[in-house]
Amino acid sequence: MRRPATRRKYEAYVDGLLTMANKPLPEIDIDDIQEYLGSLPGRPSQEIALAAFRSLWKMMGKAIDRQQLALIGRSEKRLIDPITWPDMERMLKCATLKQRAMLLVLWDTGMRIGTLVNLRIEHWRGNYIECPPEITKTRAYAVPALTKKTVAVLTEYIEQEHPTDKIFGGAKGNVNKWLERIARESGIEKHVYPHLFRHSRALRFREDNTPLDVVLNHLGWLTADVYNNLYGRRPARVTVNVARSYVERLGAHDIDPSYQ
Repeated sequence: MRRPATRRKYEAYVDGLLTMANKPLPEIDIDDIQEYLGSLPGRPSQEIALAAFRSLWKMMGKAIDRQQLALIGRSEKRLIDPITWPDMERMLKCATLKQRAMLLVLWDTGMRIGTLVNLRIEHWRGNYIECPPEITKTRAYAVPALTKKTVAVLTEYIEQEHPTDKIFGGAKGNVNKWLERIARESGIEKHVYPHLFRHSRALRFREDNTPLDVVLNHLGWLTADVYNNLYGRRPARVTVNVARSYVERLGAHDIDPSYQ
């Protein structure tokens, strides 16, 4: 009888792990799994391999740290080189006024590129941006704060360019192109793309141990599942007042009263 395709894949991944680690299965540890997953070509393969390893370890009575597994092959592989402020300073020097405004908004908010190009004048509320559900991928309401530097550059751009409807507009593909060009001109070797700003923002939240309420409100996530799975940490939930004070500390002093 022919073995199911999934079982054949499981067995192939286990064989590959044992071959690379050169040790018996009972001696395999998290580091061995991480090294093997890093050698696989993509995330689908990593997910199947992880499922195989979880099943095996469960049968062997070994406990697997779910938080560690959440990081393996996901955040560490995909977010190995996030955007840093020194990267931003170099790119800002090579950018036009409009591009500087877009870069800074991406840096502060971590919003998706589809949301960025669909922002309208009325969505900008001074020190923060209101992202209504109709322009967000998850159809969730988001209120990301803006720093004073971003507000200053965005104000200068709007006063000079006078956009009447969408703040930036344009096609998503065009943003990808000029981002790659600016990164290349500024001597940045990493692959810079719009969604990397979102990952980088989430990582800064993780490093600062930002309250979960603030993270969800800022990035427009409906639940904490994405944050926990990708970045491997669950910040403590806090009251709305604490969340508001954190957003205010970022520079959003004129918060919409409906944010309660």
